[in-house]
Amino acid sequence: MKAAVFRELGRFEIEDVTLDKPRADEVRVRVLASGLCHSDYHMLIGEFPIPRPSIAGHEAAGVVEAVGSDVTEFQPGDRVISCASAYCGHCHECQTGYNYRCDDKPDRAGW
Repeated sequence: MKAAVFRELGRFEIEDVTLDKPRADEVRVRVLASGLCHSDYHMLIGEFPIPRPSIAGHEAAGVVEAVGSDVTEFQPGDRVISCASAYCGHCHECQTGYNYRCDDKPDRAGW
């Protein structure tokens, strides 16, 4: 798989990367489309403290390829989108499409 890898300030390199099998609570998604957003720009210029190397493009659309043993909400073949924002996914606001108003946002410190 190709990815935009952040290794040094000011540049991304397009590289081939290999992914591990998903852990028990993870899914692996074959990304069909991804954009670089303003968060990626802040990472690129050093305004976000991101460990390196890191892969840019956290807003993606794709198809689930594999699921971990504890995953029950997704299965291979499901079409999904990703978002790195903190939200629970289960409260009324999340379930009605307003995750930015989440009633029970997870603590970002644990990410």
